[in-house]
Amino acid sequence: LQRMESFAGISILTTNHESAIDEAFQRRLALHIRVPMPERDQREQLWRTMMPEQAARAPDLDVSELAGEFVMSGGYIKNAVLRAAYYAADQGTAIGNAHLWRAAHAEYESMGKVTFRSGTRGHS
Repeated sequence: LQRMESFAGISILTTNHESAIDEAFQRRLALHIRVPMPERDQREQLWRTMMPEQAARAPDLDVSELAGEFVMSGGYIKNAVLRAAYYAADQGTAIGNAHLWRAAHAEYESMGKVTFRSGTRGHS
């Protein structure tokens, strides 16, 4: 806190767990900007744009249901896409729906969330 108070520049702090920030710390922040979770169509676009252009994609790849099922920020979607790419590379295949669903479930678990549709859309 002392370093923050003596710092003359601008600091940008981010968190997904605002409730975990100490009240004394929050009082020292001049401005709070809340960024809402992306809506379904925004999440669908994030799933599409986070996919590496050079990555091989299965012909049946469809992220529209993923966007509806998993409410997560762009950072988590990016992590899920990367995880799916690793799953596909490990199997020597193109990124497919099963990889994306498995990765999205894993990200949800890392967020402390649980899904109940574990068998959806090619997820194994």
